[in-house]
Amino acid sequence: MSSTATTNPTPAFPPSTELPPTPEPRTLVLCFDGTAAEYNEYDTNVVKLFGLLVKDDFRTQLCYYQSGIGTYFDPSIVSPVFEWVAKRLDQAVAFYLNQHVMDGYRFLMQNYHTGDKICLFGFSRGAYTARALAGMLHKVGLLPRSNSQQVPFAYKMYQKTSASGIKLAEGYKKMFCQDVKIDFLGCWETVASVGVLMGRTLPFTAINSSIKTFRHALALDEHRVRFQPYLIEPKPSPDDTDPYPHTDVLEVWFAGTHGDIGGGDEQDSVERSLADIGLRWMIRQLVAAECGIRFDADALARAQITLEDCPPSVPVKGDGSPIFSVDNDHPIESVDAVQLLHDALKFVGPGAGGGSGNGPVAAFSVALGWGVLEVAPMPWSVQDVSGKWHTTFGVHLGKGRKIIDPSPNFHITVKERMQDGMLNYKPRAIWTKGTEVYVD
Repeated sequence: MSSTATTNPTPAFPPSTELPPTPEPRTLVLCFDGTAAEYNEYDTNVVKLFGLLVKDDFRTQLCYYQSGIGTYFDPSIVSPVFEWVAKRLDQAVAFYLNQHVMDGYRFLMQNYHTGDKICLFGFSRGAYTARALAGMLHKVGLLPRSNSQQVPFAYKMYQKTSASGIKLAEGYKKMFCQDVKIDFLGCWETVASVGVLMGRTLPFTAINSSIKTFRHALALDEHRVRFQPYLIEPKPSPDDTDPYPHTDVLEVWFAGTHGDIGGGDEQDSVERSLADIGLRWMIRQLVAAECGIRFDADALARAQITLEDCPPSVPVKGDGSPIFSVDNDHPIESVDAVQLLHDALKFVGPGAGGGSGNGPVAAFSVALGWGVLEVAPMPWSVQDVSGKWHTTFGVHLGKGRKIIDPSPNFHITVKERMQDGMLNYKPRAIWTKGTEVYVD
């Protein structure tokens, strides 16, 4: 006697949980946090921006948040000791940078529908991750849904910089992927050294023609050797052809150090901070770009942000007088402009240790740790006026950043801080005085 058993074969792919295509394009928002940053009582502007987004209507907007470099580790590492080591490696040498980029890529692969708008945001090394993801999408395109096995190979194609590698990537993009555009790329303080001790370099992280709008907030007062800013190529002169005619680019310098621009140095319970200026500026730029991002009205009200109050940038002369008159519609900016400036190289006093929340001993320890790097001979990378990178070796000694832009954009709150007689504020950055253009 025989019997027949019926079995259900295991499907080749797990059933899809994504929503079917919708009649109207959606906005996909990806936020990449800074080094060792994740949700806590010292939130960065990346976390705060994410908190302002509408996240409960998947048919119009999908939101993705990724904690920063130094928070990832291989899931196969289960020992707490090895987990700690893995996270420190990620902070020091960006050990899992590829994983950070590929995870963002997978989110887009699984959720993108033709016509959707893509917006990327990042702070510090998270800003570099966002720019690397934009570079990967530009070079190899976006794989169709459910092709997770191909993502590591696509990343390898992206990394190749040889002539043969570039040709292979072009063929791979045509054969396997679709071309997508980045509607908005917003960065706070992209740094050149992705790892604290070592840098990582990836193609198309400066700028590329797949990006429609690029905005970058930079710190005038950061002066640590491992926090050199990663700018785009300098503005073309009137006689030069713009290499990226389809990309709207704006980089603006703000008063403060690294964490004063991207957040994370001031406790959330503190009502006013310098970092609030950079957050509101980015939101105004985002609204002006008309990317379709939807904000939560209640969250905006709690953050004292009014979307109706989003005028375009208003240039003024280097001496601070307006090129044309405009009313100051942002009185709250004047309040934030004179708030505490933090300094990771400062040993004692207000703002010491970059705003360490564990007391004066911890602040002293943080400053000592960063200070060692300032007096130790080591290489660091700097950009010249053409945007090319050069390696310098020596002792940094906490020198201010050198601004290579011949007409840098300063936020108007920088002038307000300099005019405050109580603060006696002078930016640490080095630039030709009078060439700056003040913008709102």
